[in-house]
Amino acid sequence: MNEPAEHRQPPASPEAEECLLGCCLLDGAATVAKCTEAGLSPDAFSQPENRTIFAKLAELHRRGQGVDVAVLAEDLRSNGTLETVGGLQYLAQLGGRVATTAQVDYFLERVLELHRRREAIADAQRLIAGAQDEARPLNEVVTATAERLRRLETGGKDAQPFTVWTPAQFAAYTPSPRSEERRVGKECRSRW
Repeated sequence: MNEPAEHRQPPASPEAEECLLGCCLLDGAATVAKCTEAGLSPDAFSQPENRTIFAKLAELHRRGQGVDVAVLAEDLRSNGTLETVGGLQYLAQLGGRVATTAQVDYFLERVLELHRRREAIADAQRLIAGAQDEARPLNEVVTATAERLRRLETGGKDAQPFTVWTPAQFAAYTPSPRSEERRVGKECRSRW
């Protein structure tokens, strides 16, 4: 039986995050580059220490410095965050989490997918709060939520703007003859 929504933890996989960071430490710049090209940001990590570590790895990569446990540990130590992320012990644990980067695509997709799910939950909560705020126009609330969800759907890439029609716009809509042909065609095909 499913728990009520208010008692559930947000979707996350600390293990997938750790394995992805382990791949970054194992393969260095190539895996970090792959992650950043895929749109992975520190915010995609559910665990604060993993967020900090990935932010530092991405920064090291941008600066053209080596991406490995020793360089990462020294950089974290120099800005006082090494112990905050779990110290050398946690970094060594990450480094030993994977033996190869063969599954990096799986871990990357898993971390991104769970991040999108958390974002969708946050958008739904914003929609509920906005819908309960009678001072705010409902059309504005729904349009803003739809645009955020559309960005999630496209992985953050630009998408066609979403507009919620007013009842008057909906009543005035006349489908083009071409859209009517497509609708009728689909009905005919579904009968066969």
